[in-house]
Amino acid sequence: MSYNDHIQRRLRSRATRYGSFAMVASLALAIMAWAPAASGSAAPAATQDLASSAPVAARALQSGSEHLRPVVLPPTVAVGNSPDGMVLDPATHTGYTDNQNDNTVSVINAATCNTKATRGCDQRVHSVALPKGASPEGIALDAATGTLYVANTAANTVSVINAKTCNATDFSGCGQVPATVKDSYGPLTLAVDPVTDTVYVANCGNSCIGGSVTSDTVSVINGATCNAEDTSGCAQTPPAVRVGQVPVAVAVDPTTDTVYVADEADNTVSVIDGATCNGVVHSGCGRRTPSIAVGIGPNWIAVDPANHTAYTANTGNNGAGSTVSVINTAICNATDHSGCGQRTAAVPVGTQPWAVTVDQALHTLFVINNWDDTISAINTSTCDAADRSSCSHQPPTSQVGMNPQAITLDPSTGTLYVANFTDNTVSVIDAASCDASDVRGCRDEPPVATVGAFPTAVAVDVANSTVYVANQDANTVSVVDAAICNVTRLIGCARPVAAVHVGNAPAGVAIDQATGTAYVVNSGDNTVSVIDAVTCNAEETSGCASSPPTVKVGRSPRGIDVDQATDTIYVTNLGVNETGDTVSVIDGDTCNSYDYAGCAQTPPTVTVGVAPFDLAVNQVTDTVYVANTGQLGGAGPIVGDTVSVIDGATCNGTQHLGCGKALATIKVGPYPYGVAIDQASNTVYVANNNGGDGPASLSVIKGATCDATIISGCGKTPPALPGLGRAPRDIAFDPSTDTIYTANHDDASASVIDVGSPTVVQSPPRFAVGRRPIAVAVDPANHTVYVADSLDDTLSVLPG
Repeated sequence: MSYNDHIQRRLRSRATRYGSFAMVASLALAIMAWAPAASGSAAPAATQDLASSAPVAARALQSGSEHLRPVVLPPTVAVGNSPDGMVLDPATHTGYTDNQNDNTVSVINAATCNTKATRGCDQRVHSVALPKGASPEGIALDAATGTLYVANTAANTVSVINAKTCNATDFSGCGQVPATVKDSYGPLTLAVDPVTDTVYVANCGNSCIGGSVTSDTVSVINGATCNAEDTSGCAQTPPAVRVGQVPVAVAVDPTTDTVYVADEADNTVSVIDGATCNGVVHSGCGRRTPSIAVGIGPNWIAVDPANHTAYTANTGNNGAGSTVSVINTAICNATDHSGCGQRTAAVPVGTQPWAVTVDQALHTLFVINNWDDTISAINTSTCDAADRSSCSHQPPTSQVGMNPQAITLDPSTGTLYVANFTDNTVSVIDAASCDASDVRGCRDEPPVATVGAFPTAVAVDVANSTVYVANQDANTVSVVDAAICNVTRLIGCARPVAAVHVGNAPAGVAIDQATGTAYVVNSGDNTVSVIDAVTCNAEETSGCASSPPTVKVGRSPRGIDVDQATDTIYVTNLGVNETGDTVSVIDGDTCNSYDYAGCAQTPPTVTVGVAPFDLAVNQVTDTVYVANTGQLGGAGPIVGDTVSVIDGATCNGTQHLGCGKALATIKVGPYPYGVAIDQASNTVYVANNNGGDGPASLSVIKGATCDATIISGCGKTPPALPGLGRAPRDIAFDPSTDTIYTANHDDASASVIDVGSPTVVQSPPRFAVGRRPIAVAVDPANHTVYVADSLDDTLSVLPG
């Protein structure tokens, strides 16, 4: 079949969709008549100098007459470095955080910093110094004795602090050196039994402190002789009770005198009899503890005595399977084990639920999701031991700071306090604004389209009104009809039109409009699948059942884009352990949907920076920009902070002369993950991920001074716009609205940056999407933005 025949076939396949064939043909001829300027041709029309003025005001998203509200961050109070645990003393209205990376405990005045009075949140907090190298990770309060107990994981001690003389109004004792209890097995978290005045300490052993120390125990400290005012018993080595593997959290049910311990490695909760194993009575400490199976990786546990229910936050397997388990404590406790073999209900929540707390007044269990920077609100009236009717429903969420690690409630003011590990802050939240019965303050969740397992890439074929979604765990590409799955019509979002079987672990998709080809990067078998988009699209699915041909590329390919001017497909190769550092250059003229002759050839490669993750082609200047992400894992990670610049005129599918030349590079922010280009203004945007543990940014590169032929500006660090969401993994540009969209992997949101506005906005608005968003694409024809939610197996559908 000739190229002209192919184009005619492509047009006829869409004629019924867009109307008469004549109208479609005229549209296609107009597109074919346009050609990107070759390298060295006249520059595009003068546009606003974005690199210097850095405009980022955002327009409001809207769908018809309904608006999606941006996610709102609550007020915060600054605390120490990396707060990891939190507790509130209602007697003195004081909040305490233990700060892992500066070995302190911060003291917050909750009376002047709560949802009813936030002016005091600007306070400079006092602190208590802990032993050098303590690395505190857990904190608990004994209200009867006014004592704080802090688990110093790295120091193998428990600090004993007098909360009566170190609180919001009395700082006299904050400077004193606290007493300590020796605990050699990696104390991690604690809980106090008010019935027996006993402190139970979960020891995580070598999983926390390394070396050959094994533990799987809970230490039992006598709070009556080791407290703020009586330290006589602190020097004694506390007895320990053996539990499941890697105990990481402990909670007490005072109504049955039962201690529940979350065993992370066993996926169980151990049940200790507090009446026979406490600070005074040790007879039951040597007994084998019964246990109950829960979800994967239980990380925290909380008890709701009123409902006879315990809840565990299960972090899942690398985020997958993140749930909250629901335990019936009426029939699984210290004296009644009949229900310990029960199958617990599982509530789907955000990614990596880290800690939970119960608000009995609001009948709500609040769950902080560490990888989403969100709080889930579960209705404890319809999801508890007696009634599980709503347990299978995804609860509503609200937004907090980066890496939330701990949560506590002040019932007197209805305030939730959340410790944000990366931000070094505590969020101050009105518990009633997003709870079991009132969702007005919750995030607005967008509509979604159902796709395959673990979607990792998305691309829009405007000519076919088709969205192609690469599903990594299903080894398929979902074909979604954009004409009936967009912001104005959702009827086609229920399921994909078809699914194409491709290679192993597809990770990238790009469309070659000229040849009607969808190229799919298969990261697991180092190939690129070549799909005929003319016979496999939203309207015509006859070609979807066929296994598409493939072309071999470098190891662990990821990013892909097409240079329409030279009909070249560029593919980034991460190589082994993210050190492959090449880009494969495929000739699209001989390897496409109607001509497979060149697919059997191994394409040439270009050496770029460390771990090239994404790339984009400027069609006007024939320049390829490659984001070099660096190594995030392993010993001594390599910070990727450059963009390589490839000359598409001398390194393409047919011309390889320039592929061996040293490339110009641009220094950008840490861990650049995504690249997008505004062809009209010749501006390159780079999303700097920053490893998810620091503020992300958007670098703005002037292509006029750093492209294939002009490199005078490449040596200069471009300006970077702050305030993106956490850990952006992909980026897309909508030329019809001058808007950049980023898929923020670690806070379940998409940032919206209006780069056409002259006003700088320090924090562009973010809009809620699904869990672990990993890719984003724009359909300008339907004014729709699609975000691939990798853990939800969905596409979020946002108005553009």
